[in-house]
Amino acid sequence: MRYAKIIGINLLILVALLVIVELIFGGWIIERNVLANYNIVFSKTYHFDVSKIYPEGGNVTYTRDKYGLRMSGKSEPGFAEILTVGGSTTDQRYLNDGLTWQDAMHEELLKSGLQLTIANAGIDGQSTFGHLKNFEIWFPLIPELKPKYVMFYIGINDFYIDAEKWAEITDIENAGFKSEIKNKSVIYNTVRKIKGALNSRVVRVSHSKIDFSKLTYTTKPLLDSTRYRSILGERLTGYKARIEQLALLAKKMGAVPVFISQPCRKYRILENGTIEGTTETENYGDVKLNGVDYFHMLTIMNDMIKQVCEEGNYPYIEFTPKTIWTDSDFYDYAHTTPSGAKKVGIEMARSMLPILKP
Repeated sequence: MRYAKIIGINLLILVALLVIVELIFGGWIIERNVLANYNIVFSKTYHFDVSKIYPEGGNVTYTRDKYGLRMSGKSEPGFAEILTVGGSTTDQRYLNDGLTWQDAMHEELLKSGLQLTIANAGIDGQSTFGHLKNFEIWFPLIPELKPKYVMFYIGINDFYIDAEKWAEITDIENAGFKSEIKNKSVIYNTVRKIKGALNSRVVRVSHSKIDFSKLTYTTKPLLDSTRYRSILGERLTGYKARIEQLALLAKKMGAVPVFISQPCRKYRILENGTIEGTTETENYGDVKLNGVDYFHMLTIMNDMIKQVCEEGNYPYIEFTPKTIWTDSDFYDYAHTTPSGAKKVGIEMARSMLPILKP
């Protein structure tokens, strides 16, 4: 009886402490904490030593303005004609201010007589689930944000979303108490971030240095190509549903949604069209993939984007199958070096020109 009483008292103390933590750090009282739960920061300047990540690294400065954005062009988001949405490959945390692909895109568009301001709303670690949340809890707080185009640079992070999570789209469409907890609970979001960080390391989409010269490549997949769609399964259904929702939210903002598929260095495409993938394998559910399998499965994911764009008559730009990428463009499988970001920005500008100047 005595032990039960002690356990009961300790549980009450624990619950009380958790409530205090939630009230102080959660979004129940301080609304801006909701955004912090989703890695959205304001008025912050960080300095990173990235010399161990890529050769031309050193110390970089990473700035988020008072609205949580990285701007290319004019400083106020009300002037932004283009809003870029994506994960870490859009955010580019370890690239110096002024060296992101948005900056390169801005400069390239200037050469064509287009002086456009680009607002970078990329958030490290976000998938399309997070992008949907941006429209719900972040973008409405940015004064006079009315871009003409919203560019979604997506694919890699969603490749690893668990199949059963696709149904969580209903949390966005029908916000209720469950969605409220997910938005405001600091405990829930801390656990979510830890799980996401651990998973990103397992599948090698977190920031790291890869020596591509030490990798070996093959042209042969591990899996029969007829299995790809069944392995992806409901991920495809959920991915398409989220893309459709993103397009509608961009249109509701008064913007044209533009979708761009992502390149990845787990594979490389030769000038003759041959696909070479890394022989390094990864677990994907209960199967193993190599780089060739990854390319084909990512292409099937991209088909969902293409379908939505064809059905809605939205612009679609393909970067996944381009042959222009080299090892020096990337410091790991997903993230670009400054020279790689410049190449991405130039290609973005060239691809957007027919859309901006029809």
